[in-house]
Amino acid sequence: MGQDRLQVVPHGRPATAALGRAIAAAKGDDPLAPVTVAVAHPRAGLSLRRTLAARRGGVVNVQFLVLPRIVELLGAPSLAAQGRRPRTATVARAAARAVLRDAPGRVLAPAADHHATEAAVVRLVEDLASVGADGRRRLADLGGRAADLAALAERVLAAAPDRYDRHDLTRAAVESVRRGRAGQLGHLVVHLPSRLHPAEVELVGALADQDAVTVLLGVTGHPTADATVAALRERLEPILGAASEPDRPSPPTAQRIITTTDADDEVRAALRAVVEHWEQGTPLERTAIAYPSSEPYARLLQEQAAAAQLPISATATATLASSVVGRTLLGALALAPHERLERDRLIAWLAAAPIRDADGQRVPTTRWDVLTRRAGIVAGGLAEWHRHLDAHVERLRDDAARRARATPDAASASRAERDEREVERLRTFLTWLAELHRRVDDAGSWEQMATAARALVHATLGPEGRWAGWPEHQTEAGVAVLDALERLGALDEVEPSPRATSFRRALAAELDVVHGRTGATGRGLLVVPLHHAVGLDLDLLVVVGLAEGTLPGRTSDDALVPDADRERAGLDLPRRADVVVEQHHRLLAAMAGAERRILLMPRGDLRQGRERIPSRWLLDSAAALVGAPVTTRSFATLDHPAIEEVRSFTSGTAAAAHHLSLTDRDLSDLAGWVADGRAAHEHPITTEVPALGHAMAVLRARRLGGFGRFTGHVTGVEIPTFRDGGALSPTALERWAACPRRYFFAQVLRLREEERPEVIDRITPRDRGSLVHETLDRFLDEVISTGPKAPDERWSPTERSRAHALLDEVGAGFEDQGLTGRPVFWALDRVALHRDLDRFLDLDDQLRAQNRSTPVSTELPFGPDEPVRAVLDLPGDRRIEFRGFADRVDRTEDGGLLVLDYKTGGAREAKAIAEGEDKLLRGEKLQLPVYALAARTAHPDATGPVHTAYWHISDKGGWERYGYTSEPEHEARFEEVLTTIADGIEAGHFPGRPGPPSTRLGKPPFERCLHCAFDVVCGRDRGVEWQNVRLAPELHDLLVLAGEIDEDPDENPADDAEAAS
Repeated sequence: MGQDRLQVVPHGRPATAALGRAIAAAKGDDPLAPVTVAVAHPRAGLSLRRTLAARRGGVVNVQFLVLPRIVELLGAPSLAAQGRRPRTATVARAAARAVLRDAPGRVLAPAADHHATEAAVVRLVEDLASVGADGRRRLADLGGRAADLAALAERVLAAAPDRYDRHDLTRAAVESVRRGRAGQLGHLVVHLPSRLHPAEVELVGALADQDAVTVLLGVTGHPTADATVAALRERLEPILGAASEPDRPSPPTAQRIITTTDADDEVRAALRAVVEHWEQGTPLERTAIAYPSSEPYARLLQEQAAAAQLPISATATATLASSVVGRTLLGALALAPHERLERDRLIAWLAAAPIRDADGQRVPTTRWDVLTRRAGIVAGGLAEWHRHLDAHVERLRDDAARRARATPDAASASRAERDEREVERLRTFLTWLAELHRRVDDAGSWEQMATAARALVHATLGPEGRWAGWPEHQTEAGVAVLDALERLGALDEVEPSPRATSFRRALAAELDVVHGRTGATGRGLLVVPLHHAVGLDLDLLVVVGLAEGTLPGRTSDDALVPDADRERAGLDLPRRADVVVEQHHRLLAAMAGAERRILLMPRGDLRQGRERIPSRWLLDSAAALVGAPVTTRSFATLDHPAIEEVRSFTSGTAAAAHHLSLTDRDLSDLAGWVADGRAAHEHPITTEVPALGHAMAVLRARRLGGFGRFTGHVTGVEIPTFRDGGALSPTALERWAACPRRYFFAQVLRLREEERPEVIDRITPRDRGSLVHETLDRFLDEVISTGPKAPDERWSPTERSRAHALLDEVGAGFEDQGLTGRPVFWALDRVALHRDLDRFLDLDDQLRAQNRSTPVSTELPFGPDEPVRAVLDLPGDRRIEFRGFADRVDRTEDGGLLVLDYKTGGAREAKAIAEGEDKLLRGEKLQLPVYALAARTAHPDATGPVHTAYWHISDKGGWERYGYTSEPEHEARFEEVLTTIADGIEAGHFPGRPGPPSTRLGKPPFERCLHCAFDVVCGRDRGVEWQNVRLAPELHDLLVLAGEIDEDPDENPADDAEAAS
């Protein structure tokens, strides 16, 4: 060939034509002569093969390979003959770890054991291997840290002397060419390289000596973007001769620009543009969407294309680490059950895969989650877990015994036995898992660790034969994970005597690779990283991510060998500025290969709440469209038909002329329907899609409708009545008075929140109150059992010491249940509790002396299963029976009773009760009259008055008592309030009543929702909903009870509702 061995060609179809001519020239008069084309990536090879195959001469006996594969074909046989093996990424990381462990050098010694250091050293060695021993010597000559790092790289390279890297392989390929062993490849055409390592340049020179190479350098016409290609040309011209060069092309620009709110809308707009051109006749196979960074575009593009049922060809986005087998193995090794097992990590691991126990049975993840929450387990070794489980079993037995005494029930007994069996099963599983984990950690070699890890996989997921029912990609990924273990098992000669942490780190690195692909190669829409779009012959290219920080991306200097050291040592390594140049070159090169080009940018990042700036390269295309320079500021105000702005998801859907799917079309039609002034719920789609119709009915009812089935009027459901003989706590009835919907969730649906003990930083006010109540109950119970405490008898030092001892015992129990929060906070709270206990004992001395009272009952139980009953008859042959515990009852010297309800919170409501006329606070404070009723029943011989009070025994409540002496009018009001509550419950009236708006930042928007466990399940428009239903006639009595309207028989709530609307 001789001539034109180095050609500079414009990217795009001119470059493809030049390749065809180069292949024809290489074949000469022999159409069967072998020719090999070196391409940047396999997709480019496939695209070129298809394009050239349709032209005269075809591509008979022409193979398209990436340059590393060509180097392997040329160099690997001679290295294998010498007994050398590849220096894989696995081996490279092992060599780096071994050197960092034994001889890290001065610079990296402080961080030698960090995983980021390992990754940085692997990159360092890869870079310095490419510059050869001479380059490493020049770096060492700089002295200081540069010399230390150069020496470190030499040690890593020497750690596996029988292994070869890609640079060794390339030099072996050079020798093979010089010895005439490259005949099977024929003539080599290097197509559109942007960078060649020194050894690769040497290979080109060896082939040039045999007149067996042609290099085609692609240019975009932009001097800055072509800078790296110009530098490569300078290196190749002394070898291949002066380059033939056509007229400089004009840089390609886009014919259309689209801006969107964020990346999600950007991807939707990109796919809509593809569908638009597809409907106009552009084949999907000749269309590509290119993205500059995998996060977030790779996943978004594949998910939204799948939702649109668009066939695509793309690399999968999931890594081996995220596969079922990968996450099971990595998760199990991260648990460390014999050291410190964290409850939330264990449950997350169990929920992420079909984990089996030692008997091969699926573990009940949800049941174990609830069990461990109730056991109060946060974290600890196996002994700590067993202690918590033992305590939980004791509580289960106590509860079962209490239920059996009250109402012997076979179902309850069976449930208790099942709970105990589940605890034992969990205990057995943890011991078994710890043993599997210990076998990995205690293994002394890579081979033993890999074997133990494989056994762990098979034990927890079953052997490969059981994976047959999994999706195919998961089965393939599982096999790939086992292959990774096999590779790790061969590292003993490189990194002997590994530590368990090294094995886990190495495994994580092995599995941090994308596996599989989506769709078939060459079929459907091509979704690729931007650098894979270079060299493709396309009808349409859509590029997303044209925003500063993404394209161009952010760059930073190398942490170990910065640009300054590279310059001083004359190392042929990329500089930080080169990265941006190469990104620009790739963008323009990819655009040059497409007939039509569309660029998109997100104006913001809704996830991070920030605006995005248009890419400088997007502005170039905008300037070409408007025929004038465009700046970042002026771009936002451009008015041009080829520059489109999608203002929001709604506007984008409504304005779309081409739809991604039937759902997309229906949403667009619905948006247009509403824009024409018609009601959304009248659209035919609400009938065609019942779920949508029901959802709209719910929204309309809650925003616009009255009191009905979607706003709290429950009908057609069996609701317990007050004729059924059941019992309720006063707190339950208070819930209905405050917010009927909360009562419905808790009492009718029996919903409850299972708190996660690990999220408790500090003991909650509720648990603090329970701890205080239990302590005082146990203390006073001991005192009462030994004889009455006279009014003037003060608490002795012995009794005070006993009270503090009981506080410690009760606190330890709460700590076992995981209710006390972090140890540092619990230590402070424990001190405060002991201080409050002393204050309580002092004030109790005063209370008994002032009221001439003696404690006779503590935590007095009442209910249908107790000796003490608290029953109230209501109109309509109904009765309410209460269940619960009265905190404390004292007998006074005048024959009366003093009933106390301890409170550890604020005293605002109690003070309002004491000072106001409504002693029941609109039905939201019913404990005192119920406790008084129970106290009278328990002490029928008490002939004096019954005084009830809330005693606030904390600094927050000011240590005050607020109460009143029970009078007949109070009892009448009590019956009236309970009648209203009973009527509302039996009628199925459960509207949400959120209360006044809250001004607390980061909290629920309404006062009544601040401490409600059901806040997350109530609608966002609960305030609007309540205003829409509150004046319904059915809720008249509730509003009267709540004090929102006056009780007036002439008042018509319907008229009020009409006036309000």
